[in-house]
Amino acid sequence: MTFHITRKESLGDALRRVAEEQIGAAIRDIENTDADPDFRVHQFRKRCKKMRGLLRLIRPALGDRFEAEDARFREAARLLSAARDATVTDRSIALAAPDGATTARPESVDVTDETFSACAAAARSALSAVPTWPLDACTFADLRSGFEATYRRLNRARERALAAPSGERYHKVRKWTKYHWYQIRLLEHANRRRYGKRRELLRRTGCELGDAHDLDVALGYIASNGSGDRELRRRLLERRSSLMEDAGRHLKTVTRADPQTLARNLERDWQKWRGTVAR
Repeated sequence: MTFHITRKESLGDALRRVAEEQIGAAIRDIENTDADPDFRVHQFRKRCKKMRGLLRLIRPALGDRFEAEDARFREAARLLSAARDATVTDRSIALAAPDGATTARPESVDVTDETFSACAAAARSALSAVPTWPLDACTFADLRSGFEATYRRLNRARERALAAPSGERYHKVRKWTKYHWYQIRLLEHANRRRYGKRRELLRRTGCELGDAHDLDVALGYIASNGSGDRELRRRLLERRSSLMEDAGRHLKTVTRADPQTLARNLERDWQKWRGTVAR
């Protein structure tokens, strides 16, 4: 299973292949009753995010189909969000709690068989729709437009977060960082040296922002439960500050290029790699 476009595939075939592979893997993950429930939740949500990144790349080609296709994965992932938040909150508190502390920890949120089944059903519905996606006439011009729009949203989200920092605003930065990361992964073979470095930097930035968001969730839990454990809160805030410092530095590098320039350079690399200016 390769999450990138190869040289010999037509765009339409490659994009459908990637989508079918990711959705198929999501179905296998969510239906794997032998696996740990937290793992099933994590894997399925990850696949949904990858699909939403792909959909934003091909949005110009999908046209009116985009909203419905994107909603499938957004709503399916949302069914599992409470379980995911409980797991990361418990993990964050456990790692930061002082030795011997008896800080209140959140109860795990069990995902019912009905919820797992609903996620699988949503994925199967999405899978059945892939062959009907209007991609036969898709060209790199469509991908360039979707790529540039996604990267522009990342830049805009970062600017807003810098202007008025908040956990919510940086969560949006994280979301667009991941979409951009997944799109780079799909297209990086156009110039593996150049975009491989960018992919790795985006991966690190996404992890840092994700870990910081998990700490925000844990801090919110502590505040809502009236915990008086000042040392735990201090440790969580200290760790969050360190993560945000690293993420801020990496984001500055990641968003240095102008969106139009980055998209134009990617198109040039793509044309050289594919040996064609059309597809």
